[in-house]
Amino acid sequence: MNKRLLQVVIICSCVVFASCRNTDRVLSSYIESECPQGGVINLKKALGEDYDTAYLFYDCTTGQEMASAMGVPYSPKAFLQDSEYKLILLKNHKIVYDNNFYCHKVEFFCYDTMYRHTMAGVWYYTWTDSTFVVTPLKDSQQRLFYQLRPMNDVETRSPRYAVGNNENDNRIQGSQ
Repeated sequence: MNKRLLQVVIICSCVVFASCRNTDRVLSSYIESECPQGGVINLKKALGEDYDTAYLFYDCTTGQEMASAMGVPYSPKAFLQDSEYKLILLKNHKIVYDNNFYCHKVEFFCYDTMYRHTMAGVWYYTWTDSTFVVTPLKDSQQRLFYQLRPMNDVETRSPRYAVGNNENDNRIQGSQ
């Protein structure tokens, strides 16, 4: 009896683990099927979620810091590990998508929408547009990855960025 229960638990765990949505894997699969040479994607369509505001947090950010930055109650299932990211999508101030992931094949590049939450001291990306420009690139070891930039970021800024030094402006500013 115990052996049978253990088998059921292992099988169920494998099914749950395999069905988990990994943002990096979902987006890279979508890009590879829609525009492997680069182009434009709609993040809502790629992730299958309708949202009005998105937040991307870096490793070691706590749930309390995320809640403070988003302005909504939030208790994460797990602490962000080293080099891990969290993408949270909100619709009408309610969380509709919450996923931790590592950037293996997809990298968000949106410094025009990076903010530092002054009370929590947390750096994070936020955006409301769902249209992203996809650029295929290779890392230092010649592995392919896709860089995603919000369309409005591409249209309004140069590709080079620097941290703004205005104490009253917590956004990252594009360099000219």
